Amino acid sequence: MTIGRLFGIPIRVDWSWLLVFALFVWAIGQPSGIFAHATPSLRLGAAIVTIVLLFVCVVAHELAHALTARRFGAAIREIELFAFGGVSRIDQTGTTPLREALIALAGPAASVAIALVLAGFTLLAEPRGIVFQALGYLTTINLVLAAFNMLPSYPLDGARVLHAVVWAVAKRRSTAVSAVSATSTIVGLLLVAASFALFFSGYVTSGVWTAFLAWFIMRAARAETTNELYVAPLAELRCAQIADDVPEAVPPDTAGADALARLIASRRRAIPVAEAGTFIGIVTLSDFAKLAGDDLARTAVRTIMTPRALLVSVEPSLSALDAFRKLSDCGFHQLPVIENGELLGFISGETFHRALTFAREQRAILPTRGSSCVHS
Repeated sequence: MTIGRLFGIPIRVDWSWLLVFALFVWAIGQPSGIFAHATPSLRLGAAIVTIVLLFVCVVAHELAHALTARRFGAAIREIELFAFGGVSRIDQTGTTPLREALIALAGPAASVAIALVLAGFTLLAEPRGIVFQALGYLTTINLVLAAFNMLPSYPLDGARVLHAVVWAVAKRRSTAVSAVSATSTIVGLLLVAASFALFFSGYVTSGVWTAFLAWFIMRAARAETTNELYVAPLAELRCAQIADDVPEAVPPDTAGADALARLIASRRRAIPVAEAGTFIGIVTLSDFAKLAGDDLARTAVRTIMTPRALLVSVEPSLSALDAFRKLSDCGFHQLPVIENGELLGFISGETFHRALTFAREQRAILPTRGSSCVHS
């Protein structure tokens, strides 16, 4: 759910973060927690305020990433907070190893800076008081957040830094991704081992929590590796480059049966509808599926087509990666590529598959010929 915007960037919270919020409040609000000497009601209130401030610190960490990336000209889609922190969704098309490293380091640097400021305020607070305990806790958590994020495992910041270093040395992003994928697996296995050690040493809760953390990191690492190796090459392509040709348009008064025959013959999911040479909409296989067999002959295309004004479309200059995300989000089977009201082509899941297959083959061949490969 979106809870607001900062610097024009949407801030979203995943439901899993709300669960962790409740768990943290419960944990530090216990009689054995950091506010052990306070009354029950004061412990609960102090715990809620402390975790809200922790929420602010995590947002500041992610904002540091986002604003640094924006300074380098990158587009920021959103900041999302989930169970183990947050993520800034940044389009780093055309980035360099140095910029990637600086963007990654901005978050931990912000957390360390916050910790230093909080430590200063802690020195001014009454020793062993509620404010002292809360500030000390937040100081420690921010330092832990900075240190944890520097682990060389996707999706953490340390992985981005390692990725940038290997990329700069090897000159190939695919090599960097493979290296970080390997370190991610190692980090995940070490966390699994740590969870067993904690569990059998009597620290059951910590062991279960560490095991959950290991599962999350290994799962995120697999997803990130898949994205980097198989989807990210789309960032170097434009919609105009990958769009499929437009089939011959049908007039809006064409009978449904005739239009369906034309659609099947074209081997496309959709065909354009044009009136007096002007593009006015598209008709798809899904539109025909709404009609019974007898209705196909009696129904004109204009009654079932999607008008141009209602189409979810893309411009030819849009990144193919952004188009991929848009197609995934909109729930349709194809995206028309439209410029100045003219239909230039269609993009579908099959279009992306062909483009990615070609990009992978090209990336495997070009380095052997002394050329640089396509990077995202």
